[in-house]
Amino acid sequence: MVTLAYRYKVEEPVRVPSGGKAGIWGMEEDNMILHLTSIDNIVEGRVHHPTLVKHGIINEKRISDLSWWIDPATHLNLDFPAHLMNEVFVASRLENGARILGEGNRFMYAPVDRVDYRHFGKVQPVERRRRISLRPGVPG
Repeated sequence: MVTLAYRYKVEEPVRVPSGGKAGIWGMEEDNMILHLTSIDNIVEGRVHHPTLVKHGIINEKRISDLSWWIDPATHLNLDFPAHLMNEVFVASRLENGARILGEGNRFMYAPVDRVDYRHFGKVQPVERRRRISLRPGVPG
């Protein structure tokens, strides 16, 4: 059984895609890519395996699009602080159509433990994106 000890997102609204219409926070929203994981990956209110996180888009409190697993060399790299996973939103399952957990307009999220971050060295984002986009879509 999982302890529901993680925090709810209340400090600032999360911008959720709604096709350009005013959303539940009364502002025009766009496609904001978020870090997502499943409830099975949450232990004691924290992300248990930070490599089991994907980028995704939320639409109407459900996952509407998912990408590949995060890249630890950027997302867990203390030498590349611009893209650390400060908050990972929690879904019932990590698949398209899965419900994002929360209450009302607040989405549940969990932090990644500081011990999971490492120094991997400097990152060249453009070169890294090019190399990642050349890898096969399905693991072999």
